[in-house]
Amino acid sequence: MDDVFAEGSRLTLRLGVVSLFLAYVIYAYVQRQNKYEADTLFSEEHGCKPLKKRLPYRWPLALDVFKRQYDALMAGKLLASQAEFFDETQVGQTFEVKLLGRVGYFTTDPKNIEAIVSTHFEGNMPLADWSLGSRRAGLFPMVGEGIFTQDGHRWKHSRELLRRQFMRIQYQDVKVFEIPVNNLLAALSSSTGVVDLQHELFRFTLATTTSLIFGEPFAGLDSTDHEIFAENFDYCVLISAIRLRLANLCFLYSPLKFKKGCAEVKRYATYYVNHVLKDKDENSEELASKRHPFILDLFKEL
Repeated sequence: MDDVFAEGSRLTLRLGVVSLFLAYVIYAYVQRQNKYEADTLFSEEHGCKPLKKRLPYRWPLALDVFKRQYDALMAGKLLASQAEFFDETQVGQTFEVKLLGRVGYFTTDPKNIEAIVSTHFEGNMPLADWSLGSRRAGLFPMVGEGIFTQDGHRWKHSRELLRRQFMRIQYQDVKVFEIPVNNLLAALSSSTGVVDLQHELFRFTLATTTSLIFGEPFAGLDSTDHEIFAENFDYCVLISAIRLRLANLCFLYSPLKFKKGCAEVKRYATYYVNHVLKDKDENSEELASKRHPFILDLFKEL
């Protein structure tokens, strides 16, 4: 009697598993059909032409493409590797990419870029024409809420904040470049043989950018603090780039060093924010705004 009961239980379990699997297959099929019909209707309404090019791959889930990009990232040659790969495959200006089961799109077409950043970014998903998709989850641990992780109206607001900053930078005193330029020249003059310009130019760009954003290059921090920030920033950018390629599976790759690095980057930025707010309280908002316009502009928006 017990054997009959056990066999019946196993049969019920198998039927349950099979039923769940079939239900999932049917659900996935219906979802795919609904998406196809919605995309077809959208393309007809907006005059979108079908994509004729797709990035080719050889391994299942395009793992060969993922490996190629991973190797290029680790070698610090992503841009050159991708340009070479796209030339080899002749995919053109706009093409579809399937990676790890997800579909994305690359475009360098000026009209498409204009639509994305200027004319068709209104609204939030699912009503918007396009979105960052899984990129938000991939980048969020490092950069938090901001222009790189936002869609629609929030992205428009962040873009306006940055636009005002870039307009101000056009009239910025060139003295902000003096120390970074001198450091770059000193590093190059003390080098012998072949020089890795990528490393030196990264440090130069980081120094000038932090000066322009935070308003002053040092603010009580010593060179060790800047080096720690630069190393963590560089590492977190690398890991974030890998997470982007994992799409919805990015949660699977979050090393402990990455979490600590993100915390260090935020600590560095928080130090400057607190320094600016202290300057505002001690010396008046008018004087502080001349030294740190960007941070105070952001502070007013909170």
